[in-house]
Amino acid sequence: MNTKLIYICITAFLLLGCNDEEVNPERTITGTWQSVFRLSEYDQVTTFEIIPDGTIKGSVTLRQKGSRVDLGYSSEFIGIYSVEDSKLIVTRNQFSLLVDTKLQYADKEFLVSVEDGNTIMEYAIERDFSKFYYICGINEICTPPKPFVKID
Repeated sequence: MNTKLIYICITAFLLLGCNDEEVNPERTITGTWQSVFRLSEYDQVTTFEIIPDGTIKGSVTLRQKGSRVDLGYSSEFIGIYSVEDSKLIVTRNQFSLLVDTKLQYADKEFLVSVEDGNTIMEYAIERDFSKFYYICGINEICTPPKPFVKID
């Protein structure tokens, strides 16, 4: 009797533990993602809000070192995205940045819209969709990649 019960439990565990549902990249990638780059005086935080309708919003803010409170913005954008072959492909349609070179950050209303030419950026997505990383372009000088992690 105990052997039959063990076999039934193992079978139930295997059946319930297996998931035939395929991972949907579009659904898995949606949400809010952040990457933090530690500067000497501030933390630079890049945030992406990836929306299920195919749009993406991004911003770069500065925070006091070790804090979770944004001091102000240095840029923001709105665009579209797609997921292809484990890559997140982002096309910026609108781009605004802080043009006053004396300031490192400011309130969002001080950002100025600039012509961006629909810049395309690519990010490598990890298999389990836990992180993604910016793919440095040819002739581009990049810092070591910092991961974007899902926060919401």
